[in-house]
Amino acid sequence: MEKVIPKKHLGQHFLKDEQIASNIADTLSYNGYADVLEIGPGMGVLTKYLLDKDINIFVIEIDMESVEYLDKNYPKLHGKIISKDFLKYNINEVFNGKQFAIIGNFPYNISTQIVFKTLELRNQIPEFAGMFQKEVAERICEKKGTKTYGILSVLVQAFYDAEYLFTVNEDVFVPPPKKPMEFKISKDLIVQLEQLIESKNDAQLELLLNDLHHADIAEILDELDFDGATYIFKVLDSEKTAEVLLELEDDLRENILSRLSPKEIAEELDELETNDAADIIGELSQSKKQEVISELQDVEHAKDIVELLRFKEDTAGGLMHKELVKVNENWNVLTCIRQMRIQAENISRVHSIYVVDDDNRLLGRLSLKDLLTTSAKTPISKVYISKLNSVNVDTEDVEVARIMQKYDLEAIPVIDELGRLVGRITIDDIVDVIKDEADKDYQLAAGISQDVEADDSILELTKARLPWLVLALLGGFISVKMLGLFEPAMAKHGSLFFFTPLIAAMAGNVGVQSSAIIVQGLANNTLSGSVINRLLKEISLSLLNGTILAIILFLGSHFLLGADIKTGITVTIALISVIIIASLIGTSIPLLLDRFGIDPALATGPFITTSNDICGILIYFSIAKLILGF
Repeated sequence: MEKVIPKKHLGQHFLKDEQIASNIADTLSYNGYADVLEIGPGMGVLTKYLLDKDINIFVIEIDMESVEYLDKNYPKLHGKIISKDFLKYNINEVFNGKQFAIIGNFPYNISTQIVFKTLELRNQIPEFAGMFQKEVAERICEKKGTKTYGILSVLVQAFYDAEYLFTVNEDVFVPPPKKPMEFKISKDLIVQLEQLIESKNDAQLELLLNDLHHADIAEILDELDFDGATYIFKVLDSEKTAEVLLELEDDLRENILSRLSPKEIAEELDELETNDAADIIGELSQSKKQEVISELQDVEHAKDIVELLRFKEDTAGGLMHKELVKVNENWNVLTCIRQMRIQAENISRVHSIYVVDDDNRLLGRLSLKDLLTTSAKTPISKVYISKLNSVNVDTEDVEVARIMQKYDLEAIPVIDELGRLVGRITIDDIVDVIKDEADKDYQLAAGISQDVEADDSILELTKARLPWLVLALLGGFISVKMLGLFEPAMAKHGSLFFFTPLIAAMAGNVGVQSSAIIVQGLANNTLSGSVINRLLKEISLSLLNGTILAIILFLGSHFLLGADIKTGITVTIALISVIIIASLIGTSIPLLLDRFGIDPALATGPFITTSNDICGILIYFSIAKLILGF
């Protein structure tokens, strides 16, 4: 055997640079312990420098090909090669409670888990050094208060002095780690996929797509026809396609689900967290829902999904995940850690550890640092933090978002009417809520009455846009009718007509500005003071803006457009008046709509623009009549 081939599924990237290997070997102090364990030695590039040290070297390697290579090429390792999985192996079968150090070019896919396993054995491991991905190393060594400071930083620094030693280039590894790049679909790729689908070359399809992120696969499926997308969906493993399902456009997901049997859908849902699975099931017909639920393999998972389906989508209950980590106040620290490890297996990311009583009522949360620095026999009731934000299952999603934004929370627990812990909502869920709410407000402001997207059908887009366009048209009729009332004045003072679009436009612009500020304040809950004070502030602001604009208009109308002084005065007074009234309308209407439980975003679109156009024209010609006397 000349060399070992790095295996992707093991996260192997063999170090080939001798100098770097020597530098890594020199990072340990080799004081206070007699043994060193190298994790994942591969072909032994680092191992040979460790063997030069005056210390007892052991290696642990899961890859049998590497084990054979090491045994053949490094005689000093005979009897010291542990052919096991470090994460699962009881290392004290070798070290029997003695102190030892850890070192290695850690496999990328388990480097963080190696750190956690090391922390469990911290009383035996006074020192460890290793090659990590740069991002992981930075998180380990990050200081408190910085953006990347997190659980990994807290845990490691609670027991070790962490130091970032040096950075190496990708080309010192075999194979070089790939830099993350944004995936882009090419026309050639789509053509290639279509050919593979037509020839039913499943193996090549898997080879092409398996390493892609689920969001990228979803993007690819959106480019294919329904038949092609469904074919690929069925070829790939459900562990991959379950996440893809969540990323698909609604119409494509609906089409694919319609072509899958209840059993096939259930296989997808078994891979998803409960709230995501509930969202998918919620899109099915009532009869198919029951069939899919009955096909779910995990009974507890099925129960949780059914429970979530009881809640409205726009409530905390409809948003929450059932998967969480909770501990009982009566447990001691040791029991707590054991239970946490069991519970965390089914959770993609642990944001918080919640503390409950025997009736599952939420009491507080647990600090990881307190947990790890407290005696193993200490009851949790002595160390948990009782101050904790939570929301009820019936709390509206927008209110949940407001609370999480206000207190800068990554997750928030959800309780029922009895105070029992029933789930958690993460920041990822809230980002979606905020985005959806922003999209809705933006569309309302633009005069679109339904939640639509650019690729929706022409009929759906028409239904969403037409109502407000009709309203704007009716407003236009009123404006034309009002202009007709002042036709004699325009015949006598023709120059008035030319300023009409300017006055109407300024009225609309000022109204939209004022309403946008109020709507934003209502959405962010940042409005303060009484309504009267708010209106007085708007009057002051509009008076200042109006005066400045009126001066510019007067000078421009007289010197650039040649209007007489009397007309100039008429237009400027009208402009100031229109700006003040438009500002008041733009401020008061959103407040009024909010008072009656109507989305104030309605006030920032055609509604305000049209109403201010009408008011602007009426005010303009009324002032003109007073000054010019027609």
